[in-house]
Amino acid sequence: YTVTEDGKTYLFHLKKTHWTNGDLVSAKDFVYAWKKLLNPAGKSPLAYQLFPIKNAKEAKEGLVSLNDVGVTAVDDFTLKVELAYALPYFIELLSGVAFFPVNQKLEQKNPKWAESASRDFVGNGPFALTAWEKNKTIAAVKNPKYWEQKSVFLKSVQIDFFNDDQKALQHYEDGKLHWLGAPISSLPINYFDQLKDRKDFASYPISASYWYLFNTQKFPFNQEKLRQAFAYGLDREDLLNGLTDSAHLPATGIVPPTEKRLFKKSFFIDGNAQLAKKLFEEALEDLSLDKTNFPKITITINDAIGHQKVAELIQEQWHKLFGIEVEVESLEWKAYLTKLSQGNFQIGRFGWIANFDDAMSFLELFRYQASLNNHTGWEDPEYIALLRSEEHTSELQSPCNL
Repeated sequence: YTVTEDGKTYLFHLKKTHWTNGDLVSAKDFVYAWKKLLNPAGKSPLAYQLFPIKNAKEAKEGLVSLNDVGVTAVDDFTLKVELAYALPYFIELLSGVAFFPVNQKLEQKNPKWAESASRDFVGNGPFALTAWEKNKTIAAVKNPKYWEQKSVFLKSVQIDFFNDDQKALQHYEDGKLHWLGAPISSLPINYFDQLKDRKDFASYPISASYWYLFNTQKFPFNQEKLRQAFAYGLDREDLLNGLTDSAHLPATGIVPPTEKRLFKKSFFIDGNAQLAKKLFEEALEDLSLDKTNFPKITITINDAIGHQKVAELIQEQWHKLFGIEVEVESLEWKAYLTKLSQGNFQIGRFGWIANFDDAMSFLELFRYQASLNNHTGWEDPEYIALLRSEEHTSELQSPCNL
């Protein structure tokens, strides 16, 4: 690719690669896929990742035509992308799934091609799908049309799904699985210290955060001091000790530290019980409440075992610190996501793995109230302005400045 001196226009020269059905991957497939994502009628939670492209945000909001979006197929193998502003991490951003192409010719013939493992299910990666039983298993074979197939050494892959990490671990121990863990599954959260010294175990840091969301649009967490009290009062170090988990670090900021971002100080004191109690009492006074009539607080999680244990420990901490009633509501994944998206919760579990190696992968989640991954309902003009100023610098600064 080439990029103009102002960093705002990219010209990509595509390799001649093929979809698994033999069709050539065209620049038009990228244009089609990106504009489909930006269609105001679409519901993709990742559409916002395309907003640095010229007129992308305006098109998603229905303010301009999709024809005005700054992405053009110059010819079958040349893609032109115009940005609204220079973005230092744009090339990294392109590796995310939101920017994958879609076979336009196939989709126009069969709009439901991606819903099952039919003959029409195509890809352009190292493997081709052969079977898919939803929530149970996926099977694929080496793709003979993959442009770099000589570097693919596996003849086939089968991925089995489990809603119980403990059961998955037992399948591995029984020799029914060859691989367990990242990037497509997780280990039981309380087994890390038992497994870490084994010869078949390996670990490496990833840019990811695990957090709880307050619903800022509903009583009582529409009160800022109350949110602060609950956040400051949580002892993350003690929480990890209770999980016998030495794999993770206590988070005192939404952006995790990496080799690229080594923070010298925490954003706040972990487990600051004194400040938490002070803020809690002030919040009660502002809300004209006391502990006798304070509402029951519900933590809503999805039904994986690890999340249940975390929630129970946090439930115990808040009950002990504030003397209030806290309960845990565990839901199946789809029901859980529905409840979050509808804003029908008080406190919810969430987390994020970076789509690209930059702090903005985390910070932008809360840029707009309407963002589909911002279930808190929170938005702040100053925060929006700070993110905008960071994006317009030639090199993003440390998120400590935010």
